[in-house]
Amino acid sequence: MRSVVGLSLLGLVLAAGGLTGCGESGEPGERVAAAQALAAARERWARSGSETYTLRQARSCFCTPEAVAPVVVRVEDGRPVELRWSDPTTPGEPLPPDLPTVDALFRAVEDGIADAYAIVVEYDPALGYPTRLALDPAYEISDEETMYVSEILTLTEAVRGDVTVPAGG
Repeated sequence: MRSVVGLSLLGLVLAAGGLTGCGESGEPGERVAAAQALAAARERWARSGSETYTLRQARSCFCTPEAVAPVVVRVEDGRPVELRWSDPTTPGEPLPPDLPTVDALFRAVEDGIADAYAIVVEYDPALGYPTRLALDPAYEISDEETMYVSEILTLTEAVRGDVTVPAGG
C-alpha cells in the first residue's frame, strides 16, 4: 500500500515503496491490514524471546540537530539502561529518544494506526521490530511529520527454563 502526501517527509517515505501503512484517507481496510501486519510483527518479536538488546535509532523531523542525531540505547529486561550518541564525536549529551524500546515503537505504531492521518511502517523480516516508522499525525498541520529509523545492533540470547535460545530462534 502506498500513498503520497504532498512533498512532505512522509510523502517521500511513502514514495519509496515497500512499506505497510495507512494512506491519506485512513480507509478502514488499510487500517485493518496495518493492524494485522503489526500483530504478525509483534509475534515475530515475541518469538525472539529477548528483552535485552542494543538499539540504534535516528529520528527525522523538523527538530533541533540534537533531536535528530542518531543514538544508541541499551535495553535490559525491556527497560532502557544506557544512552549514548551513535557517533562518539557528537558534542553534548544525547537527548533521550521518543521511542527508546521496541515495545515503545510497537505502541507508537498501534497509536498511529488508530489516530494518525497517515502512518507507514517497515518491519524487520526476521525479528519483526519496526525498522522504519513514519507518522503524520494530522492533515491540517504542516511540518509535524516524524520518521524513526531503528536497528537492533545486538540481541542477547534468551533463557527459557534450562534452555538458552539463540536470539531470533
